[in-house]
Amino acid sequence: MPMPKGHKTERGYATTEAFDGGLSYREIAEIMTASDKKMNHSSVRNYMISALTKIAEELALTVGAQTSEAKLKEIASDPRFQAALCSIIRDRVDCD
Repeated sequence: MPMPKGHKTERGYATTEAFDGGLSYREIAEIMTASDKKMNHSSVRNYMISALTKIAEELALTVGAQTSEAKLKEIASDPRFQAALCSIIRDRVDCD
């Protein structure tokens, strides 16, 4: 279901290219399609949000928070959550 025209999310709209060295959803889709895995940019975003939702769910369980599926998806879509994960991963990679 497409976003209504003029729709703006409360905290912005993150893309993978917003992070240093990241690719846009469209660039990822082109790479996947070139690898014989036909995909468009909206499918890439859906897979990313799905994966991030699973991470958010595990984090919520770790801290003992009771959270609805809708709230987990909202958290996963939040650019601040995505930036925090990126920072944690980069810090961890730099440590090893």
